[in-house]
Order: sequence, then structure tokens, then C-alpha cells
Amino acid sequence: MNYLSVSWYGGEPLLDLKTIKELSKEFIKLCENNSIKYNASIVTNGYLLNAKIAKELKKLKVKTVQITIDGPKEIHDKRRPLINGKGSFDTIINNVKEVKDYFEHISIRINIDKTNEDKIIELLKYLKNERLTEGNCSPYLAFVDVSTEVCRDIEINCIDIKNRSKYMEEKVKEAYEEGINIIKYPTPMYSQCGQ
Repeated sequence: MNYLSVSWYGGEPLLDLKTIKELSKEFIKLCENNSIKYNASIVTNGYLLNAKIAKELKKLKVKTVQITIDGPKEIHDKRRPLINGKGSFDTIINNVKEVKDYFEHISIRINIDKTNEDKIIELLKYLKNERLTEGNCSPYLAFVDVSTEVCRDIEINCIDIKNRSKYMEEKVKEAYEEGINIIKYPTPMYSQCGQ
């Protein structure tokens, strides 16, 4: 059997839910008419992902979600404020708790750099207390990286690439000692083209 897998990402895809619905319905119909198995995923900041939207996404065969958190509340809210200056952390956490039963898997990506690396275990403990490290919810650690020449020209707080493996081993060990299962840093996969 042939497969079609779609990933909704870029900026904040839920700001244009109408387009996701329209295209998904066409993709699903096309796949059904041609005996092709269809599924989808979404990468979102989680702020708009409430139960109503989760129900719609489930109907559109969105099975997996990735939500990014930049640290505990005080760090995340400083890095990812709303346009009015208020924080987004509490809403995102409440949304994840509200929608986790609608999806097969929710990955909680925790961005790490020099400014938040000492707070990662604190965040993982918080997620554990909120029951967001069990069942279909899995946190994983991801390093903030310099990916373009423009980024190389500005001051970045990235963790030195030579120390990443050792750092990751230490954080995974600390998490396991706290009874928290985390996904080890994913191996890069070069299977999709994002244009």
C-alpha cells in the first residue's frame, strides 16, 4: 500500500486552520479514491491547540503533535511572550493536558541553550507532576543550533557541539533518576523536503 504523510508546520500553522481543513479534506479524498493510506502531523507552539481544534484535527487524521517549550514558566514566558507581553506557558500546558487524548502521540520539544540548561530538570519535574511525561506524551531535549550564516554573525548562546553528547547523557541520566522517561535527542532524518 502507498502512503501520504503530511506535516503542518512553519510559523504557527493553527493561525490558518481554514487552509489546513481545506487541503486535508482534499488529500484525504484523493487518498481514499486511490487506495493510499493518509496521516498527518503538526508542529505547533500549542497556544491555540484547545479541545475544539484537537477534535477537528483528529477528524482530519492528524495523529501526532510536536509542541515546543523553552524552559520553565519564567524562561518560556520571557522568550515567547504574546503580543500584549503576557506569557504563553500556562495556556500551552493547560492545552496539552486538555488535548492529549485526541492524538496518538504528543512530543514536547524542550529547546536547550546556555541560558536555560540549568533549568531543564526543573522543567522535566514540572511536566512529570502535570502527568505530561507518561502515556502518549514524551518530552525530548533539542539543542538550539546555528543553522544559517546570518545566525553565525550574531551572538548565540548555543552549547558547544563538542559537549553535546556528554551533556545529553548527563541530562538523560538525571531525568531517569527522577523517574522521568525522555526521548533521547532524535537522530536527524533527511526524508522530507520543506520548501
